[in-house]
Amino acid sequence: MKRKYQGSTKVKRAQLQALRREFEVLAMQENESVDDYFSRTLIIANRMTAHGERMEQNTIVEM
Repeated sequence: MKRKYQGSTKVKRAQLQALRREFEVLAMQENESVDDYFSRTLIIANRMTAHGERMEQNTIVEM
């Protein structure tokens, strides 16, 4: 059981790292509307929060 939990923790940590990178390089695409960009930003932020990342609202807005 402990080994299974540790594996799960490692996977979650790796997923969170990938989401952090995705959030850091997030940029609005040329043909993307502001609404679509904002939606994409919130989806990534919500996934990060679900993986245990604590994000302040101003972190998301400053992007």
